[in-house]
Order: sequence, then C-alpha cells, then structure tokens
Amino acid sequence: MEPLLTGERVRLTLLDDHDIDHMTKWYNKTDYARHLDALPAKPKRAEDLRRWRDEAHEHDSHFLFAIKEADQFIGFVELDGILWTQQNAWLTIGIGDPDMYG
Repeated sequence: MEPLLTGERVRLTLLDDHDIDHMTKWYNKTDYARHLDALPAKPKRAEDLRRWRDEAHEHDSHFLFAIKEADQFIGFVELDGILWTQQNAWLTIGIGDPDMYG
C-alpha cells in the first residue's frame, strides 16, 4: 500500500487489520485509554475498532490514518466532524508505547 503522506521519520497510511490488533491491546491498557479521551476509559474490541475504521472511510467528514515509523505501527491520527465551510474539525492523535505490543 502506497503511503499517503511521508516525512523523514514517519508516514501516514490507511489502518489495516494488523494495526487494529495493536490498537486493541492499547485500548485494554488503562493508562492509554484514559489519556486518549475525556470520556471514561473502557476496553475496545477489535471488531468495534474495525467498524470505526470502516465507517471513517465512508464519510467525507471523517479521516483516519495510521502513523508508521519504518514499518512499525506507532499510532493513529483522526479528523472527525469536519465542517469544510467553517474550516474546523475534531483532531485525535493516539500514540502507543511499543511496550504495549505485548
């Protein structure tokens, strides 16, 4: 898969199932989940994260990218609720600790 955006150290690509597997492990770590959102932390299942990814790709107001350093998945970037005419959106950046790969 061709990277969407490439920098000196990281690149943005589409989230694949392997990335979702890593994210599932992160969401089951309290320290990760409770720092990601203002809502109470709760574990996420892989199928929930896959549905979230698939829905993001279906809407023009939602973009979701994997962040990879070399070929290692290290996090994600999400733009949600994009209001094109107002030029604003919600931004989420989730970076996981490599030790969480378990």
